[in-house]
Amino acid sequence: MNTSSDTSHLIEALRTELEAYGTLFRLLEDQRAALLNQNADEIVEVSSSIDSHASLLNNLRKEREDQVADSPLWGGDGSRSLGQFIAQLKHESKPLLEELFGEITRLIRESKRELERNQMLYRRAWDLGQELLRSINPQADFSETYKRDGYSRHASAIQRTGYVKMA
Repeated sequence: MNTSSDTSHLIEALRTELEAYGTLFRLLEDQRAALLNQNADEIVEVSSSIDSHASLLNNLRKEREDQVADSPLWGGDGSRSLGQFIAQLKHESKPLLEELFGEITRLIRESKRELERNQMLYRRAWDLGQELLRSINPQADFSETYKRDGYSRHASAIQRTGYVKMA
């Protein structure tokens, strides 16, 4: 495979990944709007979309990492990051790759911030719900099935994964 072909495949993989991270950010914004509007059906629907989209993002990232690791342009072992790969690249497409990588990194950072905000809204809604239940029936002993972060207290064997993973 020649250098132009390798870099064009990498550029296309990064563009696809960039588009997918943009979609994730939009989904997180939709989730926040649903939380603020207190629309339970929409919250469940958007959260499900985010979960499936996170799986797609993970697959895209793995494919890109494999492509970088297997590239003949890579002058070392394949265990280095994309940033290191682009830094050592001596091809005319290097500025484009740097910009794509920078925009993906920015979207990841913004998505993490949006996710943290949404989690805060979830926790606050949970706390308000608990306070409401206690005010309605102060004598009842409510057993909390879920922790404040939204995970079940009883399902410790479930492996938790984040929506966003660094490029």
